[in-house]
Amino acid sequence: MKKGLNKRGQDLSIATLILIVLGIVILVLLIGGFSLGWGNLWEKVNIFSGGKSNVGTINQACQLACTQQNTYNFCSEQRDLELQNKKTTTGSCNDFATKNPSLGIEGCSLCSAPSEGCKIQNQADTNCDGEPNQLTQETSGANKDYYFFQADTSDLKENDGKQNLEKIKAELNIPDKFCYWEALAEVYKEKCPQLSYLELDQIFEKKRQYYEANRDVWPWTNFDEDYCVPVIFSYEEWDPGPRASGAPAGYWNHETININPYYEWEKEYLSHVLLHEGVHSLQKAEAEVIDTSEMTSQERWDAIQKAFETDTHVGTGEESQGVISQADGTQVLNDLEEANEYFKERSKNVCEQLEEKLYLLTELCIPPDFNSYYLYHEKIIFNPILEKIKESNPQEYKEAETLIAQLKAIIKEGYYKAKKTTVKGYVGSRVELQPRLSDVQRYWLDKECKIISTKEEAKYALDRFLADDSSESYYFLTRAELWALLDVYKREGKRDEVYNELITILPRIAQADGLIDQPTYT
Repeated sequence: MKKGLNKRGQDLSIATLILIVLGIVILVLLIGGFSLGWGNLWEKVNIFSGGKSNVGTINQACQLACTQQNTYNFCSEQRDLELQNKKTTTGSCNDFATKNPSLGIEGCSLCSAPSEGCKIQNQADTNCDGEPNQLTQETSGANKDYYFFQADTSDLKENDGKQNLEKIKAELNIPDKFCYWEALAEVYKEKCPQLSYLELDQIFEKKRQYYEANRDVWPWTNFDEDYCVPVIFSYEEWDPGPRASGAPAGYWNHETININPYYEWEKEYLSHVLLHEGVHSLQKAEAEVIDTSEMTSQERWDAIQKAFETDTHVGTGEESQGVISQADGTQVLNDLEEANEYFKERSKNVCEQLEEKLYLLTELCIPPDFNSYYLYHEKIIFNPILEKIKESNPQEYKEAETLIAQLKAIIKEGYYKAKKTTVKGYVGSRVELQPRLSDVQRYWLDKECKIISTKEEAKYALDRFLADDSSESYYFLTRAELWALLDVYKREGKRDEVYNELITILPRIAQADGLIDQPTYT
């Protein structure tokens, strides 16, 4: 009997022990839940088990940490977040709240130290959206020849100059007057339909403040809530055709936007050109407008130089300690002549081998028109010829490939000689950079439906823009010009300085978020 009682007592001891352990676990969970917040507690259990939390779970955990003023849990604790697109990023509540507002995670002023930001396998994820910033060397375009692109530049064809322009104007809906802010608002609404009218108003209020606050950088800027300028679509404004090859698609003459009628336009391409020239319309000179219609080419250059003589340029900062003036017409012509002579001299031997040995097209060895350098990019000229040789005479392919590589190197150096003054003095001027960097922002709207608001985002967006050969062809020229600008300064040892200026300017143009701090480039 005693032995039986002892066994029963032993059984009760084990059951009691189990209940006590379970009670302690439940008590710990209750204490943790009430002190840390149930969301935070579940987050810790989830993280400890190696799992990932979804947006809803982390949202709750972050909001509770914010409410309880729990600095560590909100500012420093790293959490693995699985987004709706099944992508994953790692960061703190502060990162999620400040870097990706679309997550709906509440922010609070708990964090005094700067955030390290989100990461994906040790790569920065600036927007906490599961997309790493760092592009590989192959995709970043860092080693590309800046004027050889795979983009198709033949989207716009020439016409014979005898088209019914009134009919074309009606079909393309070309306006008599172009109102920049209205047109840009339409772009935002089209690309980002989730933006509310209030959000649009806030964006454009920032832009208005930006233009008003930065008159010292662009002294001619003239802002109006609905600033409209005439659009001219007429053969009379252009020399007799054909004018499409090498001619601008459009230009701003300080009074009107002039669209080239010798192109066969597409609506999207036309919209891009109008927006680009529309930025220039906001820079309308406060001084008396100069009539250049009766001027010679040289007089026009001189007039433009005089009109922009107060403009500043990239590459003139403290590190460069240089002074750049607007591109002088005489110097530009001298550069072109120097480039053509260089090409003739250096390419003679290569051309003889291409023409006599391999019977290639003689047009390869005609001195290039460096104003139309894009005609020499690989897709149009070099690749088809090499493919033809590979099919018809494969034993000569390697020799042809070597000769064409030599010719491309000569063209590249010739292009630098042809464009060095124009690139620094024209593309590098603030007044010309503004519409080009606006192109980068519109590209970012196309791709991500986001407005560039930080220097880190600007770097990521600009790198993507420069590397993306597959994007719409109306970005081609801007991409080529920005690559040329960076290449010219690379030769002078100032590429990093100029690149830094570009990504500093870009957010202020895109969203005007730089009003608190003085621009670094003034």
